[in-house]
Parts: sequence; structure tokens; C-alpha cells
Amino acid sequence: DSTGTPTPLVPGTPAALVFNDASPAPGNLLGMTLGSDMAIGGMTVTSANNLILLKDGVSALTIGSSGITVNPGASSVTLNPDIVVGAAQSWINNSSNPLTLGGAVSSTGTNTLTINGTGATTFANFVGGGGGLTVLTGNTTLNTASPTVAQTRTNNGLNPLTVGTLNN
Repeated sequence: DSTGTPTPLVPGTPAALVFNDASPAPGNLLGMTLGSDMAIGGMTVTSANNLILLKDGVSALTIGSSGITVNPGASSVTLNPDIVVGAAQSWINNSSNPLTLGGAVSSTGTNTLTINGTGATTFANFVGGGGGLTVLTGNTTLNTASPTVAQTRTNNGLNPLTVGTLNN
């Protein structure tokens, strides 16, 4: 909450999370931990303060068709838990600050993940899935340590796609 008091949250699949701190205390969004598996419909970040979601070691965040949107003016966003792409979706970073995915990012079924926006997006471990990855705009860095299936990676040829370590 706005005073920094820990608040349990179990939103469910249709929920759209919004991280906005109009009168922020800078540390409020730095120490959140995903403490159990959770599914959400999507996430929007408008916060002018850094957002860091910590990993508890075993829990995964499943994101539905609303995907992730980081709005202009938002600060850095770091999501360290493993993330499951639960439906075809877009992750849009229109901030001048990075969107960083620190955990494994995988997809269920044939769900395609599309990266869009003007900002940078970095994957520490893109595991992928049947739907693959499409990069439309922005500056994307893709690393993978443990791909599970053959993946399609599409880039429109106009935007930087930096491919780090790929083991497939």
C-alpha cells in the first residue's frame, strides 16, 4: 500500500495489475516477492519509481492475454520470478527505462509472445514454447539457457535484436 505495509495479494487470472504510485515512497515497489504461483490477466506499470519483483525460488507468474505494458515515464521494471505466457500476448515497453525479465520465460501451448514499444526489453532466460517470439519494435536482448522446444524468433529487421547465449 502507499505507506509500505505488506499486503497479501492473490488476484486471479482476469485481474489486471496496475503499478502506479502517484505519491510514492521510493522503496515501496522494491521488495515485493512472488510467494506462490499466481495467474493474472496482465500488468501495467506507470510508476516513476523502480519496480522489482523478487523470486522466492519456486513460484511462477502466469500472465494472460493483456500482457505487460510499461508506459512512458515509468522507471525500470525487473521481474525476477519465472513467467509463463498463458495466452497469446504483447509486452510493450514505451519507457526510456528497461523491462528486464530475470527468470525463465516460457509459453504454454502455441501462445506467441510479441515484443513491442520504444523501450529496451531484456530476457535472462527465454525458454519459449510452441508459439515463439516476435519482436516488432524496441531494443530486445534475448538469452536462453534451457530452451524446451524449437522456437521461432521473428524480427522485422528494423529494430535491434541482440541474441546472447542460445543453446538450440
